[in-house]
Amino acid sequence: PPNSKNIMQKTFSNNSQRALSVTEIVTSAKQMCRRFPITLGYMAVAYVAALLAIFEVYHEPFHVCWFGLLGGLASFAVSLWAENRSFVLKAVSQLVVFVIVGADLWYNYEYPKALFDTVAVRRLISVVSLTVLIAFANCTGNDESSWSRAIKAVKRLVITATFGLLVFLCVTAIFLTINILFDVKVFRAMFVADITLAVFLPCLIYIAMTPRADETVDNAAISKFGDRVVRFIFLPLLGADMLILFAYMLDIIFSFSLPRGMVATGVSLFLAGMIIIEFLIYPMAAKSNTLRKIAAIMPLVALPLVIMMSVGIIYRICDYGFTGERLYVLTLNLWSYFALHALWRKNGRSITSVIISLALWLIAVTVIPGFNYMTVSSCVHEQKSGEIITVSPNNTNI
Repeated sequence: PPNSKNIMQKTFSNNSQRALSVTEIVTSAKQMCRRFPITLGYMAVAYVAALLAIFEVYHEPFHVCWFGLLGGLASFAVSLWAENRSFVLKAVSQLVVFVIVGADLWYNYEYPKALFDTVAVRRLISVVSLTVLIAFANCTGNDESSWSRAIKAVKRLVITATFGLLVFLCVTAIFLTINILFDVKVFRAMFVADITLAVFLPCLIYIAMTPRADETVDNAAISKFGDRVVRFIFLPLLGADMLILFAYMLDIIFSFSLPRGMVATGVSLFLAGMIIIEFLIYPMAAKSNTLRKIAAIMPLVALPLVIMMSVGIIYRICDYGFTGERLYVLTLNLWSYFALHALWRKNGRSITSVIISLALWLIAVTVIPGFNYMTVSSCVHEQKSGEIITVSPNNTNI
């Protein structure tokens, strides 16, 4: 076509303007260092500890690596929350984070045996809870602006996680190909590249992409495709799950039996699905009377299921005693009453506050060293085991 040259020149010009220059990268890095210096310090500690573990320079670097990871996540969440607050509040909040993660590091070295069976669960819950707090740090309001910030934070999290996964696959494939074809041992170099490019680089990208609390964010919207997926796929699936749980509840009522312990898992998954759907239909409910009614009715419908969950948990605890997992399920059950009340009272408009409250509650019973659910339950079981051995009639050789 006669105007193809002009079109190509215009396209090239637009791409040149969008290209990320070295100056912009340096500027973004400086802003990131000014905004989150403590977070970057924790990340540096975790990175150096990981390198020491790879090259076997330090024989017990994993606790230090966890110190850097936990401190980085916690300090980042606190920095986002206190960004527009006073300097004193910022300093005190970061000091509290340092004391907690420092005490956790000391406890890991002082009582390594107490952590053998519980460390994985504690650390997984801590990472997930802190990630939720980071995504919803500046989204505590019940308006569409807070929802837009939350949905964009989740999108950034998904994008950076996907980027890290793809980089990990590509880097691993390259080094494994070198090892297979040339019989060269490149595993340490592969681990260094994976940690650098697939873990720490995506974290830095997410930190750099995080907007300030006082920046205006354009209102996000669910696409027409997403609207139909929620209406015609997610809602019917949630309804089917609800009917199955109610059928089981009627079965135990008419058979005069108690619910199984696994009913807590089914109700928890139903509640998770309900909260996700409440979050997705948040902007659409303002324009649809049907969705507004669904958002208001769902908490009331879920209440009998939460009561059934409570009965099942109490039954399991009375029969088999406390464990760390059952304490977490009990916490989730108690929080469910608060969540349902908040969603019903606000007609589904307090969804971000509900999600943040769960993350805070889980962190409160997980992060504090020596006084978290897993450690306390382990100590209780050890004490009971000692009492059983003491009163045993066949303990003459003990």
